[in-house]
Amino acid sequence: VAERLGQLRTSWPWAPGEGVAKENRTELPLHQGPMAQVADVPAFARAVVDAGAMPWLALANMPPHIAEKTVRETREACDGRPFGAGIIGLDANRYRDEHIAMLERERPDFVLVAAGTVEQAQRLERAGLKTYLHTPTPELLRAAIGAGLRRFVLEGAEAGGHVGRLGGLVLWQLGILAIERAIAEGVPAESLCVVPAGGLGDAAAARALGAALLGLHRAGVKVGLQLGTAYLLADEAVSTGAVSEGYREAILAARSTVVMGDTVRAWTRVLPTPQAHEILTRETQRLTDNTPLKERKS
Repeated sequence: VAERLGQLRTSWPWAPGEGVAKENRTELPLHQGPMAQVADVPAFARAVVDAGAMPWLALANMPPHIAEKTVRETREACDGRPFGAGIIGLDANRYRDEHIAMLERERPDFVLVAAGTVEQAQRLERAGLKTYLHTPTPELLRAAIGAGLRRFVLEGAEAGGHVGRLGGLVLWQLGILAIERAIAEGVPAESLCVVPAGGLGDAAAARALGAALLGLHRAGVKVGLQLGTAYLLADEAVSTGAVSEGYREAILAARSTVVMGDTVRAWTRVLPTPQAHEILTRETQRLTDNTPLKERKS
């Protein structure tokens, strides 16, 4: 471990121009995570890319005409600099198919498919859109590589918002093994982009992930980091109107989080507000009442 940490002094994966910075055409190998009802402000996207990272819109459940307007305005705000648009692939997103069709027309620099499928990412790739796929399990990652996809976000359960079930340390290690196996089987290392996410927000986390991914980095895999909550605390998030000062203060004051949706397999990490506890109570009660799963998901 000490030897690996020492090697970071001469081979730092998060240095300017390294890793996914080459793929994304950004200064730094960092992603601003797409956060629903936050990452939908063009001025915020411009602030992120000006600071060197990759900005991601979160189209979430936006009506299609609003999503299209947001993509167009963000392209104008970024003025030729890269940006991406994230969509939710779940059936619960009633605008999903319209979002995909709109992105095929508007053609942002990148697309990210969260809670989606290999087939959705393949469709976007066939349309000529460079696409990252959320792969919260090693099985999905292996299937995606086998299907020809090459850009992945490995988000651990420590993330905010919708999350998977595997913690980051488990997911990232299993992901590294899957990537190493793919390279051994002939997939060119330089064609792969791997971006861990979830619970990353300080220098210690960056250093730990740098050590874990150093082998892939040296092999030629483009690695990066995706940060979400850290961007919520940035002054630019408030000054551009992405979040309010009260929102930021609530995050700073929080000492814990709570995960809702366990009974319907739609895990979501939020602050432990009175509203969150009310929803959790209602969720448990509906399970106790034997309410059908389809109704509980609605």
